[in-house]
Amino acid sequence: MQEQIEVLKAIYSRRNEIVYDDVSQIITYNAFDDNLQCIGFSTRVYMNNAIIVESNILTNDELKQLRENACLKTTLYDLFTVLKSLYDELMMKRTKETVPLKESSSSILMKIDHMRSPNIYMKHLRQWTNELNITGGVLVIPHTIFILVEGNNDNLKASLIKYIDWIEI
Repeated sequence: MQEQIEVLKAIYSRRNEIVYDDVSQIITYNAFDDNLQCIGFSTRVYMNNAIIVESNILTNDELKQLRENACLKTTLYDLFTVLKSLYDELMMKRTKETVPLKESSSSILMKIDHMRSPNIYMKHLRQWTNELNITGGVLVIPHTIFILVEGNNDNLKASLIKYIDWIEI
């Protein structure tokens, strides 16, 4: 079994693409989506060749399709070839389904010259993003600070008004 796992690791050679846990005997395939979030599936092969396939990314229907094709023909390589091929097909179907974007969604990038009290500043920014259902982040580069906020146009306008009122105090 260990020899077959080494073959898989050699074929799927990106760092941590194939991970084998000796204790649980679970083999995990890791990939990354466009947002660099870890996605994939894990499988466990028992002595009687029973196979368990799990994934916290796939829907129940997709996972069912993956499990239906999970059978140990001759080697772990064969199993993973079938599972990865089906997994890739399922992921391709997902990307073809387009999600409509809200027309009123926008982004604002603000450059500020300083933060006298970063903790208080960050507290206010978190509070406003939660209240107004917007997202964002702070990027600090030496001698430059950027604030990026994204969301509904009306909520962005409200956040700018709160921000301007707050810095004028």
